[in-house]
Amino acid sequence: MKKTLAVMVIAIFMIVVVFQSRLYAEEKPLTNDSVISMVKVGLSDKAIISLIKESRTEFNRNPESLIQLKKDGVSNSIIEAMMLNYSQLGSVTGTQPFKSLIPSLVD
Repeated sequence: MKKTLAVMVIAIFMIVVVFQSRLYAEEKPLTNDSVISMVKVGLSDKAIISLIKESRTEFNRNPESLIQLKKDGVSNSIIEAMMLNYSQLGSVTGTQPFKSLIPSLVD
């Protein structure tokens, strides 16, 4: 009985782990619209920028989109974070993305 219970607990644990990993893999990227939504509900700039740094993104950064972001109340600091595209910087340069790509911001 104890052995069967242990096997069932392990099986349930494995199912939960697989399910969570699939959810993470299917995470939608952040977009201009998702940033606007976060601003409109009152999330702090710091929280939004942290999410931008940690998430996969698909931002539209053409001039018209940037103007629309400002019209929708997105702060300059959030727009600047969107422009940096942290996911690409990290993959291009490894552990110190800013030092090699944007030295004027670090020095």
